[in-house]
Amino acid sequence: MAVPRDIAVAYLLQGSFYGHSIYATVYMDTWRKDSVVMLVHHVVTLTLIVFSYAFRFHNVGILVLFLHDISDVQLEFTKLNVYFKHRGGIYHRLNDVISNLGFLTFSVSW
Repeated sequence: MAVPRDIAVAYLLQGSFYGHSIYATVYMDTWRKDSVVMLVHHVVTLTLIVFSYAFRFHNVGILVLFLHDISDVQLEFTKLNVYFKHRGGIYHRLNDVISNLGFLTFSVSW
């Protein structure tokens, strides 16, 4: 069964994103206490992308990638609010409330 061109392009983009994420986590990002977990997450995800494409499970794989990307937008927005709640030596309550609501809705939706 041949892989449709649009799915192949989506796989190429996702694989490229996670390949770059591995590089960025190791060489570009500030090292945090969860950096090892993020690195393992990106390696496992890239491995799953490659194997689902190689073994022609692309119909299920593209659905998983789509659902994962939807929740990633919400997660990244929530993480931004976590980082912004303490800036300039000042505590920002609005960012704290938004980050707590974001994590709550992320947990329910995921």
